[in-house]
Amino acid sequence: MSPEPDLSEPTPPLFEDPSRPAFGTPGSAEQGAEQGTDEAQGALDGRLALVTGATGLLGAAMAAELAARGAIVCLLARDLAALGDLVDDLGPEVRSVVLRADLAAAEEIASAVEFLERLDRRIDVVVHAAGLQAGSRIVDGSVESLDEHYLLNVRGPYLLTQQLMPLLGDDARVVFFATEHQAGRAGHAHHGITAAAGRALAHEL
Repeated sequence: MSPEPDLSEPTPPLFEDPSRPAFGTPGSAEQGAEQGTDEAQGALDGRLALVTGATGLLGAAMAAELAARGAIVCLLARDLAALGDLVDDLGPEVRSVVLRADLAAAEEIASAVEFLERLDRRIDVVVHAAGLQAGSRIVDGSVESLDEHYLLNVRGPYLLTQQLMPLLGDDARVVFFATEHQAGRAGHAHHGITAAAGRALAHEL
């Protein structure tokens, strides 16, 4: 099993179909948060939500929000010790499942999906919060760096979502977090290239 690399937590936008209301709420997620209603707090009661990159800042925040809305959270990341710490941080009242997997390794994605199949229940929410954003330039960037960005930011989410399709509920949501590529932003070429591919994947889904 490969060691845990440094993972960045990119900033939204959040890619979903804007014509559909936010999952589990009568209106938008922002409206539910502002109103602070009991309905929003229990909107995902008993639903199963998978969060990748769960030990990062963004993934942990999403896991906590989903759990607060009543979801059972499946926490996926590379670092098993960090996953244990996250479970402790979420508290004993949160229903959670820990899943150690490397999204850069196809065989580990397949193993993760096999584990989820054994849960014998539909997955209602998939949140892709894992990603890599390391410094790189086209003029001197290594192909190894480009490959690593591609594996974590494009191929991993693609394979995981593809293999999860039979497990998704009829009204399931697949959510991506990605940064908009800023033209001319120095030193982040490989992230910009793969972030654009990740956005294309999200729109195709």
